[in-house]
Amino acid sequence: MMNEQDQIRDLAKHFSTLVANDVAPDEVDFVSPWVDGYLDSGKNLDQVLEENDSADAFMGFGSVEFATALIAPIVVEIVKALMPHILERISKKKTAPPLSQYPGVQLVVKKKKDEILFSIKTKGKNKKADQKAIDRIFESILNSLDQ
Repeated sequence: MMNEQDQIRDLAKHFSTLVANDVAPDEVDFVSPWVDGYLDSGKNLDQVLEENDSADAFMGFGSVEFATALIAPIVVEIVKALMPHILERISKKKTAPPLSQYPGVQLVVKKKKDEILFSIKTKGKNKKADQKAIDRIFESILNSLDQ
């Protein structure tokens, strides 16, 4: 039986890969190390947002788009928040409704998205582009929850 940290890591890698495949297919190979780097760093999403507003050296992986750099940390935080629902759905396999339809899941995802949009420090046209990219990441997360 896996401990909770290992479950978070495995699920975050799974969902991050799905999201990256959708949002940034060229970066899929880097997602697993990004999940590991984020979890091993002990940082929270606010710290990542504060430190990586340009993402020039995101978690040691060199230059990467800000929105692409956020895939792993956002998915990790969503997995942590939805862990009981994800594990319940996994245990029920095909008899469970799609995860995005579980009560409260949409609310948790929206709350996390609002927190992130409030926290981003970019300004002007970059802020609008970052918001659009984050919207896209969250849309992809909701879609990937049902896969």
